[in-house]
Amino acid sequence: DTYKSFARNGAALSDTDKEKYSKYAEELSLATLQFGRNVLDATNAFSLHITDSGDLAGLPDYVRDMGAAAAKEKGLEGWVFTLDYPSYGPFMKFSEKRELRKQVYMAYNTRCVGGEFDNAQLMRRIIELRQREAEILGEKNFSGKNVRSLRYVYVGGDTVDAPLERAFAMRMQFSEANCKLAPGYGLTETAGVCAVVNTIEAQRRCAASLGVPLVNMRCRVVDENMRELPVGETGELLLAGNQLMNGYLGDEEATREAFCTVDGERWLRTGDFFRIMPDGTLFFMGRKKRLIKISGMNVFPSEIERAAVELPFVERAAVIEVRENDKPYIALFCEGRLNDERVRELKRHIVRTLSHWHEPRYVIEVEALPRTQIGKTDYTRLSDEFEKNRKKSS
Repeated sequence: DTYKSFARNGAALSDTDKEKYSKYAEELSLATLQFGRNVLDATNAFSLHITDSGDLAGLPDYVRDMGAAAAKEKGLEGWVFTLDYPSYGPFMKFSEKRELRKQVYMAYNTRCVGGEFDNAQLMRRIIELRQREAEILGEKNFSGKNVRSLRYVYVGGDTVDAPLERAFAMRMQFSEANCKLAPGYGLTETAGVCAVVNTIEAQRRCAASLGVPLVNMRCRVVDENMRELPVGETGELLLAGNQLMNGYLGDEEATREAFCTVDGERWLRTGDFFRIMPDGTLFFMGRKKRLIKISGMNVFPSEIERAAVELPFVERAAVIEVRENDKPYIALFCEGRLNDERVRELKRHIVRTLSHWHEPRYVIEVEALPRTQIGKTDYTRLSDEFEKNRKKSS
């Protein structure tokens, strides 16, 4: 370990490369320090001064008291809110004044973009210096010194499966980086991410956990009649908050179908099944359109896929519904080496982990699961190929 530490800091380099490395390291240290100062100064430079009590609509008493104390500290009448998270977070969550929320949100997310505290050039230079250090040390991209300063990597766009998590963990361990993977959840209709695993949850999260809603979003899980379900039960996720779309451009019918009104409030229907755990964490069960009904029981393909990749001989898995004589069955496609014994073990594991309703009728080995143009599993192609092969064999 001592040798590795010396090597990581350039001890094994030639004199010429040592000199280069030392210059890069010194400049990188100064640039990183200035980057942090700019963030702090930009955060402290903004404050929202409110003098009309009507603009406090929705804010709980403790948030108002905090704003009043901040104003008094500055020698001002009224209330002051800043970009420091203890002030920013509650204000964005509870304020009913859309324009004020927008003003604070834009200030928070455009810190260090242009102006006196602009970090754009510093960011480019920091990345360039890290790359040059890594090249001198002979390290590959996204490894070693390139990633050693990372603490959290946020990821979305598709389910984070076990193989990806294992590969990420191995790369971080190899690079001696203390970095955690933090998946998130979002929709086009919510203008991007609306829930994410926070820094504490990332230390202890389980598969399919997608964290908690952002401070400006609310959620509930409901049954088919839009009745809110108890904690731990599975239903459709509804979202409300100030980052929802107004609607689909030029398509009023689709907009009406996308929203529902519950308890006098407008909610977005996500079409995704979730459970809300006792600690408020969202647990993804699967897309509504992929739900399979087996003997009247709801079977979520994503549960079967997660169970399958728990076995060491399955790299990736995908489940589709197939029908015979109008009766639904489960087909499980696996990347990995399968034989009769492994298929039996796989089925036993799924039944033991989930239930006998989740047992696949077909288990099919594939070299690689088909992907869409954006890299997601292409379930339509799997269905087409399954039917094509079934016709050939009949």
